[in-house]
Amino acid sequence: MKSKQLQAYLNDELLPSESVQVERHVEECSFCKSVLEELVQGQEVEELHILGEISPLPDTFTDEITRRLANLPLPALEQRDQQKITVNKSLSWKKRSVDILKKTAIAVAGLAAVITFGSMVSPTFAHYVKSLFHTIDRTDVGIKKAAEDGFSQAVNLKAVDQAITLEVKEVLSDSMRLAILYQITDKDGKPLSKDALHAPTPVPTYDKNSQGDNVKKPEGMEEQESNKVYIKDKDGKDLTLHANWRKSQLGDYILQEIAVSQIRLVDGLEQLPDQFDVQFDYRQIAGTKGKWQVSVPIDLAKAKAVTKDVEVDKKYTSPQGIQLHLQKADFGPSVTRLVWEIQMMADLQKKIQGIIDEKNLMKDPATELLAQQLSDLRFAYEILDDQGSVVAAFDDYTYSGDMGLAKNRVLTNYEKWQIMPSGPQNEVHAFTPMLDKKKVTLKLYSIVMSELADFSTSLKVEDLQKKALEAEYQGSTFVFNGFQSKKIQRGMHQVDGYGIQLQATLPKDIVSVTEWFVRDENGENYPITFVTEDASRDAQGHVKISGDLEIWEMKQAPKQLTLGFRLMDKEYRDVNWEVPIQLSN
Repeated sequence: MKSKQLQAYLNDELLPSESVQVERHVEECSFCKSVLEELVQGQEVEELHILGEISPLPDTFTDEITRRLANLPLPALEQRDQQKITVNKSLSWKKRSVDILKKTAIAVAGLAAVITFGSMVSPTFAHYVKSLFHTIDRTDVGIKKAAEDGFSQAVNLKAVDQAITLEVKEVLSDSMRLAILYQITDKDGKPLSKDALHAPTPVPTYDKNSQGDNVKKPEGMEEQESNKVYIKDKDGKDLTLHANWRKSQLGDYILQEIAVSQIRLVDGLEQLPDQFDVQFDYRQIAGTKGKWQVSVPIDLAKAKAVTKDVEVDKKYTSPQGIQLHLQKADFGPSVTRLVWEIQMMADLQKKIQGIIDEKNLMKDPATELLAQQLSDLRFAYEILDDQGSVVAAFDDYTYSGDMGLAKNRVLTNYEKWQIMPSGPQNEVHAFTPMLDKKKVTLKLYSIVMSELADFSTSLKVEDLQKKALEAEYQGSTFVFNGFQSKKIQRGMHQVDGYGIQLQATLPKDIVSVTEWFVRDENGENYPITFVTEDASRDAQGHVKISGDLEIWEMKQAPKQLTLGFRLMDKEYRDVNWEVPIQLSN
């Protein structure tokens, strides 16, 4: 695993699934664990540097500190002690040590300011110290920045029934995003996870006889209908037809958030009012029926006052025939949004449709996904500040770490939709806030398109268990090794399966291979996925990948396997487009 991927983990730049992979790897790899510890220590030093030099202290400093501490309230420390924040990750103490060290240094600096200047303390600083969002290391950078700037508010509202407590701790009010942090505890005060809001979920099963999507969706996977969250005005009138809330687990807390653009308002209402309420109405928690109702006040006035909407309206057509249209850029306290429209020009559309028709991809449900991916338009770009430093980046690559370009993304506000199959593709990309910038420049990095592949190789399982087996395809080299039973994570569950180690070197401009398939000597198909452990480029620009091919729903080891993939992703770097975006003069 590369140090850049470990650094991306520390910076919260990975997807949740990627973070889990990193944590699993580091738990078993002493070398990567030592590298991560060095990165943590380096980050501690870097964070301390922002405080600058501290002037020599007077001889009476210690006595003065002791005297003033006797009567000085420290709500941040009291709040932290009372809440007893824990994170259920074996590596979290390392990241928390960075936050604790930083907050300790800031507290010392703030205390020195109290001693020097009396009781005059910045309201923003005071809010920063009190904010619960800042004490949880997995909170995204955008929320933390907005909380630091005073856009979050402690509410501490609770409802208790059947000895179960629902307590809303803090709310972030952004013109483009709402985030509510709350906790559910049982009769003993033990925190419950967000899974307590769902009915028991059986493990999804694989249907070998089905076409297309081979995963059966079991009953009971949906959230219990009795648990609702409403958005209502001050008179109690419902403001929405649909709101796509997202829940995530942050240690002992649950973060419920939503992009404002994903809220479908009632007819006749164009935007949310400045003041409204988010009402929790939960009727069943952890299988226990009851009534937990909390009304959380929201005030968007402050966020709306600082939000900047910039109409960009710039277009670019790549040599491949893909037109990118950057329509607008929105800059808010916790998030930056870029609104896109992407479409294929007529010649490219005709070419891809010809391939789909030639291969009869739309006539077989099992290959419809291939047709869709051939038409999927992907690209990558960077956002630079006035000094040329990359402040954010977006990519549609399969990998992160050395291969991934993505930086400072906010996944909650990511949107992608297409009204008509042959029509334009709409996307909203979201990043951490940039309101402190006067100007940023978008620089296109690459276009990525999928191509059909027909690679397959036959492998004897007995040989796989004894030695590495090699196969080649159009300049790619694949090395398969081992066939071991293992536990495979499928959503919230672990299932029995098998793993095959894979190392591959891809030809220039091919960045990934996807849509793997596997079948045994009897022609039975099984679900398979490739879990990337490492991805990098060599000096010649060839992508190297390694990881595990994970197979499940296979009851016993077969004698022979046929492995293959159906798609390759090709990267085009022959693009040249820059768009300046002016925030202020």
